[in-house]
Amino acid sequence: MVENGRIIFVTVGSTGFDQIISLITSIPFLQLLISQGFVKLVVQYGKSRNSFIKMQNDLVNEIEVIGFDYKPSLHEDMKNADLIISHAGSGSILEILRLHKPLIVVVNENLMDNHQLELAIELQNKGYLVYSSISNLLEILKSSTYENLTPFPEPDKTLFANILDKEMGVNVEEEQVEQVDPFISSIPDFIDMDRFLMPYEYPGYKDSDFLDDGDPI
Repeated sequence: MVENGRIIFVTVGSTGFDQIISLITSIPFLQLLISQGFVKLVVQYGKSRNSFIKMQNDLVNEIEVIGFDYKPSLHEDMKNADLIISHAGSGSILEILRLHKPLIVVVNENLMDNHQLELAIELQNKGYLVYSSISNLLEILKSSTYENLTPFPEPDKTLFANILDKEMGVNVEEEQVEQVDPFISSIPDFIDMDRFLMPYEYPGYKDSDFLDDGDPI
């Protein structure tokens, strides 16, 4: 295997996502990764272990493929990646955007709720990520549109103050307001924020009930 090259990280969250795991471990997908200079594929496969171990990888000398179900934290895997493909759980999206990593979000249509799709499309419209379905993921990867994304802004103190002033008639000095991530402005109004921004995964959540986007309740 080539020593120096790009790393791609794929995360499916706490639930399974068999379709994406089968796709990213397929020969055409791995060949495409190699052609784009990737030398390592790291996969957090959640409950899709069977799909992961069924892969027929004849390219082990050109690309390293490693996988795991859960970890206490994915921060290091995300930080080390040159490209991330993620399920559409809001917790995952937010953490990746804050790391300023190129991000392709794939919606799990078996879990999809309206808010998940709306959020992915809204963030794509703002230029922060690329939204994909399973069927067009290969084409999106070929196009390399993820290389031209808009950097996600730092939290803005004025955002929440302006919201309070506009919606409630409360005039608040900037110094009195905690920083608010611009990510929140993209979340549809009807969503329960406490549940929507819950941390996602891992061992402590393995037996939990889950939201429609795969993040735990």
